[in-house]
Amino acid sequence: MTGTELIPHPDTLQVHWLIFEILLIVTFVLHLLLMNVMLGGSILAAVSGWKRGRVPEEAHELPITIALAVNFGVPPLLFVQVLYGHLFYTSSVLMGAFWLSVIPVLLIAYYAAYLSVHNLKKPISALWSTVSAVLLLFIAFVYVNNMTLYLDQGNWPEWFDNRSGTILNLSEPSLWPRYLHMVVGALAVTFMSWAVWGWYREKRGGPPAKEQIERGLKMFWMFSALEVLLGVAWLVTLPKDVMMLFMGKSAYASVLLMLGVLLSLFMIMLALMKKLWPTFISLIVTMLVMILLRDVVRGGYLSQVFSPGELEVKLSISPLILFLVSFVVGLGVLAWMLITALDPRQRIDEAGGES
Repeated sequence: MTGTELIPHPDTLQVHWLIFEILLIVTFVLHLLLMNVMLGGSILAAVSGWKRGRVPEEAHELPITIALAVNFGVPPLLFVQVLYGHLFYTSSVLMGAFWLSVIPVLLIAYYAAYLSVHNLKKPISALWSTVSAVLLLFIAFVYVNNMTLYLDQGNWPEWFDNRSGTILNLSEPSLWPRYLHMVVGALAVTFMSWAVWGWYREKRGGPPAKEQIERGLKMFWMFSALEVLLGVAWLVTLPKDVMMLFMGKSAYASVLLMLGVLLSLFMIMLALMKKLWPTFISLIVTMLVMILLRDVVRGGYLSQVFSPGELEVKLSISPLILFLVSFVVGLGVLAWMLITALDPRQRIDEAGGES
């Protein structure tokens, strides 16, 4: 029996699949930015905690970042389930023990981040930040397994010999390059975010940020260069038919890959020139292109078994309108909350952590 014989029948859609695809990409950009800062910030906080005996001030907002990353992760996850639910739910069941563990593990990581912040200037903060970082790295590994397991059904028949929900996609050649590419990218984005945070604090009456901005840009381009190399490693470990899409088999995929490479090099060059905002803007654009490349990879894996264009549509636009209104209003409220909460003029530095 092959895995393709186990694929369930997909559900119908309320509107054209392309609308959900666009919403998936837009919401995933927001989640990806926050997720990178969450993961990379936790790792850097732990490293700095052991190296210097205290967590850096830039990690002060990690609990807020974790909360935002989790909440902004809900919409893209839901849109994945709308378009690829019959595949995604199946892979989630196969690795159900790990998948269900994400929630309690995330709660512990969240609490550990709070303990780290409230002991910001004490050596014990290194312990709590390490706990948070390790648990978030575990969650990232679980997610990468699931996101690759639903694309390749070759391991699905293993369920008949292992029904404990502990199936991981460890035989997938691209698993580790993809995982490391994500982790290194998170470190790069975190250094960029810390540079932007330093600029913001200075503009709002905080301490001078020139040194912090320059260091952030320096570390950003170094980790970005490493991420490019890991991206190449990820590319060459893809199945041949998927990899060849980027080698000329698909004009769209090939142009997109070329654009991604050029944007990455341009972004690194801007960081070397110490141009903060042009680098940040190029980072957002590059992330969008990388998400589109990721979408091509997904389509390549599923080309023989499924395409969202095959989904039946039973028109009902009211749920979409309700979501869009809620999403826009929610973004506005969230922007106001963040501007208020992160205003350095309203924060009081205390020895034990945040006010």
